[in-house]
Amino acid sequence: MASHSLSRLRRIIAQEAARIMEEEGVADYYAAKRKAATRIGATDNHNLPRNCEIEQARQELHRIFYSESLPERLFSLRTAAAQAMRLFEDFQPRLVGAVLSGIVSAHTAIELHLFSATPEEVKIFLDERQIPYHQAERRFRFSRDNYQNMPIYEFCAGNWNIVLATFPLSGIRCPPLNSLSGRPERRINLSALYELLNSSGSDSSKLANNAHNSSSASIHANGRH
Repeated sequence: MASHSLSRLRRIIAQEAARIMEEEGVADYYAAKRKAATRIGATDNHNLPRNCEIEQARQELHRIFYSESLPERLFSLRTAAAQAMRLFEDFQPRLVGAVLSGIVSAHTAIELHLFSATPEEVKIFLDERQIPYHQAERRFRFSRDNYQNMPIYEFCAGNWNIVLATFPLSGIRCPPLNSLSGRPERRINLSALYELLNSSGSDSSKLANNAHNSSSASIHANGRH
């Protein structure tokens, strides 16, 4: 009986954490589950749901409430991602995260992995184009005990938030581990992204081709203040 109650509590926390991530824009799973537990009065942090349980709850939330609006939002985000990848093409950009997986919300950021000889190269690139950004660091896991902090540059382009994680050139062959699966992070290049866009249908194909032709100018202009 107690085991059933704990299992039910985990599901409730996972569902509330999923709602927090979707509606309040909390991107960190641990922060979302702690906030959810506090809201429902669950004081035992040893019974928090796993990240994969929260992700399952997010997928169910999308299926029930966002099934009609999701395709259009996802296509818009992927089109903007293609524009950003064109702008940063010198850094061999790879798309990762929610825009690639397809589980997106109104708060979803476009996440790109960039590769350069030094982290400063990306900073110089942004500075030269007068693109305002916020700089920070993010911890990535590459193996069981191998964690590394990488520079992060975040900026706005039109309606989109874009997050650039900068890795050394050798990092293109060694993706960090996904926080949900523990497997190497899935990443795709610009050509693969265009294939995703073109597979959405004929109208999407036209938009994808337009994005290919005019992308870098669009993101560049939106990045200026």
